[in-house]
Amino acid sequence: MSETSKPVIECTSLLRVFESATGRVQAVRGVDLTIEAGRTVAIVGPSGSGKSSLLRMIGGLDEPSAGDVFIDGVNLVKLTRGARRRMRALLLAHVYQRPTDNLLGYLTALDQVARVARRRGAGLSDAVAMLDRMGLADRSDHLPAQLSGGEQQRLAFARGAVGAPAVVVADEPTAELDTE
Repeated sequence: MSETSKPVIECTSLLRVFESATGRVQAVRGVDLTIEAGRTVAIVGPSGSGKSSLLRMIGGLDEPSAGDVFIDGVNLVKLTRGARRRMRALLLAHVYQRPTDNLLGYLTALDQVARVARRRGAGLSDAVAMLDRMGLADRSDHLPAQLSGGEQQRLAFARGAVGAPAVVVADEPTAELDTE
């Protein structure tokens, strides 16, 4: 890590254990990870190797069984649920594999993005610009059900990226997208 770059994600000794009918399953075991601001990182591995569990902990959606997760210098593990929820709203974006998990069915595309933009201190013009960047400017008045799967996923990205959150966590985000 260079002297001028600042880690935006730091994970230390992460452990995530699930209890199942057949016993304890260690989905994540002893993960140490540091990611600098401005970097794009892919977590790869076979199905069932703990990728989604790791991303859910980084995204503040799940608590680790042990270890710490720092986002922009703040330890998510030490926060109350309410404080963690507020931090997720301001600094974190989570884009799920299935577009329907990202979107509210009763809001138009513009309303989806504008709602998140306001929460992050951005304006309506930022929401409009983000829709345009994702190729959805002409679909801004459509509900999610009126969009294709790929358009829904691009809308989910627009929601995630508007307002420049510190971290965008994306779990298999290209599953619904065309190669282009």
